[in-house]
Amino acid sequence: PDANGAWDEELLRFFVAFHRLYLEHPALAQVMSQRPLEGPTAMARGELLLALLERAGVSDEDAVGALVSLVGYTIGMSLYRLSRNAPGRFAGLAPEAAPTAYRLRGRIAASAEHEDLFVDGLRRLIDSYCRRTVEA
Repeated sequence: PDANGAWDEELLRFFVAFHRLYLEHPALAQVMSQRPLEGPTAMARGELLLALLERAGVSDEDAVGALVSLVGYTIGMSLYRLSRNAPGRFAGLAPEAAPTAYRLRGRIAASAEHEDLFVDGLRRLIDSYCRRTVEA
């Protein structure tokens, strides 16, 4: 992230890039979900992200919560998308067994093919920390 950029846009840009990296290298997403993020590169990125949040006026407690939430969301959504690319996922779903899921099956299936769902959720998370800062 650019330490001098708009904090919310830099967070968005960083985590979208992180998400794309996981999709391009699925083994990395698996490993990162099972091992702590450590080392000088992880520390430097974490420092930049925390500094962006601090510059935005986010409290120390919320900055930690934001960082943990954004990392967890990114890893989780990446793993979700990687695991949902199987064709015919809803082939055996009967409308009476799960009427809402049956009705939404096309949208659910499409969500695994596009980045829009991830970016929308990411923006909502970032915006929620922005609102908390403004309301405080």
